[in-house]
Amino acid sequence: MINQVETLMKSNLYLPEECRPNTEYTVLRYISPKSCTSCQLEMGRWRVYKKRIEKNYQGKVGLLFIIDTDNVKEAKRLTSMYGFSDYIYMDSVGDFLRNNPSIDSFGSDVVMLLDSVGSIVAVGNPVKDERASKLYENMVSNHVINDLK
Repeated sequence: MINQVETLMKSNLYLPEECRPNTEYTVLRYISPKSCTSCQLEMGRWRVYKKRIEKNYQGKVGLLFIIDTDNVKEAKRLTSMYGFSDYIYMDSVGDFLRNNPSIDSFGSDVVMLLDSVGSIVAVGNPVKDERASKLYENMVSNHVINDLK
């Protein structure tokens, strides 16, 4: 898995034009729900995380969900219900995965921290893994503190 993470972090991430980061950091989640869209999106957990980063970083950290699904209507309904309409990109044709083959080895749900130019600086799901959450917080906090000096 370490080699896969290194390969992913060295790759040039393709993002659709309308998904380019305009924040210092972006938490990007690529997900391709295979069965229960509601179960796999886990929007309740992500809403809590979104509130935390909004409170702590006040616009310096953004969120972006790229959802690769045929069930666009259900995914839009769920993301809207949880207040994520402005944070999603629907990819019903698999364009993101096709243009980022190194992501394929991570399965149908991968979360990455991107810097302001869209480079991958960390990989891990901060909603499910406390180590990933702390890593993201440390990276963002150190950057924000250095900007203030």
